[in-house]
Amino acid sequence: MPGFRLGRSFLMPNGNVLLKRDFEVSKDEALYKVEAVAVFETHGFNLTEVGGESGMYHFSFTFRGQFAGFWQPDKELYSRDQAKAAAEQLFAFGSVRTYVENQIPVWVALGL
Repeated sequence: MPGFRLGRSFLMPNGNVLLKRDFEVSKDEALYKVEAVAVFETHGFNLTEVGGESGMYHFSFTFRGQFAGFWQPDKELYSRDQAKAAAEQLFAFGSVRTYVENQIPVWVALGL
């Protein structure tokens, strides 16, 4: 379906993708490629704000070309712009990379 991508177990509009980053992470003398995608999920509407959406964001990870999992850093409700800014901060501060580095042994053990 054009304009949609598979996320969790449902089809999600591509417009919900906030950011996408590719990483190469060296771990245990191996180099791994990981794609991290920050995704916005609408949970409600606030009619007093422009745009009016409120929701949460999470990161979806692809490891060695396969879906590897999700990470939701917090349970706060954000506007779409606030969620994008929060995701950008986690990328900039290295939090996403650190999460990925810690998950690689788990993903390898799962056979991904």
